[in-house]
Amino acid sequence: MILDHISNASIYRSLHPLWEQAFDYLRNFDLRTPAGRYDLAGDSLYALVQSYTPADPATKRFESHRRYADIQYVASGDEHIWFAPLSELRQPTPYDVDRDFILYDGPKHATAAVLTPGMFAYLLPDDGHKPGCLREEPKQVIKVVLKVRLQ
Repeated sequence: MILDHISNASIYRSLHPLWEQAFDYLRNFDLRTPAGRYDLAGDSLYALVQSYTPADPATKRFESHRRYADIQYVASGDEHIWFAPLSELRQPTPYDVDRDFILYDGPKHATAAVLTPGMFAYLLPDDGHKPGCLREEPKQVIKVVLKVRLQ
């Protein structure tokens, strides 16, 4: 997992050929964009724009993906994103091929990171994560999750 601010995104451009296109989208993101899916490079790169109030982490499960990396970017509001290596997660659900995810019960120990406006988390298939978790006071979050195809 990489946790950083969008102002440092160019440091990581060698991680994927679509990195620049992905972060150009985030740099130019308009907070008035309606929630939904936006194809940037077909199924190779797309954005999921979300608007929600973060939830109590006890009500959420960890997840991972096989075909896509996530770039989870908070445009407004703030939240905790919990992460743990897959080897620490328990009781996985069967892999959902169509939606590219597996859900897990949490480990005994996990790490919470704070995502505030301009922050992103880059998550690879071995990074179990539980996003959208309440940090302090409930407030609306606008988030963009970029799905970056790895295979």
